[in-house]
Amino acid sequence: MTSQEKRITITPKPKLPSSSSPSSSLISQNRFIPLSPYSSSYNPRPRPTYSALAHIPRMSPNSTSYNKSPSTASSSTNITKSSLEKSEFYENPNRHVIKILEPLEEKKLDQGFVALTEYLYPKNTHFYNNDWQTREYYETILQETRLIVVYHTYNKENPKKIEYSKVKIFKVISLEEWGNKPHTNKVLAGYSKYPAYNYYDYQEAWYKTFQLRNFNHTWFIRFNEEFQNKYPKWFTKWFMYMGSIPEIFPPRILEGYNKYKAIFAQENAPPFEYTLQFSIIFRIPWIFSFNYTKQEARETSPPLLLRQYNVKWWKQIDEKQADIKAVSDYHNSLIERSPRISTARTAIIDLDTIERIQAAGSSKEEIQKILNEVRRSPASSEDIFQDLQDPYDNEAEFLNF
Repeated sequence: MTSQEKRITITPKPKLPSSSSPSSSLISQNRFIPLSPYSSSYNPRPRPTYSALAHIPRMSPNSTSYNKSPSTASSSTNITKSSLEKSEFYENPNRHVIKILEPLEEKKLDQGFVALTEYLYPKNTHFYNNDWQTREYYETILQETRLIVVYHTYNKENPKKIEYSKVKIFKVISLEEWGNKPHTNKVLAGYSKYPAYNYYDYQEAWYKTFQLRNFNHTWFIRFNEEFQNKYPKWFTKWFMYMGSIPEIFPPRILEGYNKYKAIFAQENAPPFEYTLQFSIIFRIPWIFSFNYTKQEARETSPPLLLRQYNVKWWKQIDEKQADIKAVSDYHNSLIERSPRISTARTAIIDLDTIERIQAAGSSKEEIQKILNEVRRSPASSEDIFQDLQDPYDNEAEFLNF
């Protein structure tokens, strides 16, 4: 069946939301203007509380230096080769399972990953849902929220070929901010082939937008200064695959990262959760690309096709931005911004307490009872903010950055 024939037999498009449909407080219908890949009409929001505490110099987008010939990850089957020194990129240990390989697909793989992907997907693509939900469709979803900006740099000799891409993330929309049921469609003005999307499409866009080209394309990603340290839980999974990893940190940054983990230790937090928070707070950018690899059948697991993400450090970053001193300064600034509370408690051994203890004689039970009553009594300088002396005692608030 040809591509044209597929279009004729496409399932009818779902109805777009009517003007009477409830609108989100964050995203309203027919409100967005499609963004050019080369400019952003984003209006900065008020600086968030916690990111303001990290006294980090603003990075200029014009100061970035990119490598136009990124390397690829080495495949476990040794089918692909690196185009640059492999030491520049580190493999993310979290590989994304694409599919179980059928016997026919394994035969295709014997000819190389290119042969396999050309069999699985339309030309120059790395996934397939239908004829209209393309990579460009998903990128348009992210762009039109006006909370992420994508810049593509094109090849001078071949204007249609994207050499490398840069991304600034301003915010990730939570389900609460979506303002409606996740399956409810919203208008997508910048994509005429199918002008609608829902919250599930929005989540999927964070994965499929970045599946542009393997082997020789890279993405430079950074969180904007206005990014609040708050994100939906599913975004941590996205970062697990496509985010930065500590293995790329220079020694000085790694020391700061370890200091951060020690100060802000969180029970049951996975390593990539710390890396995500560290990247947000201290504005640590990263460069990544992806490749394919195969996991051979073993025990009860069938052969799998995996997507391997590879990460590279951006050498132009000022390492003072996230070293031990920067982490300590950030921690101290949080304490300074917490309510001014005297840490001095009411003296346990005051005159009244001494008299009560003396009256109790040698009864340990009575003495303990008196001491417990005193300890439970707040000092005169304390109030309802007593529990906020350490701003990170509230674990839920910290994990919801």
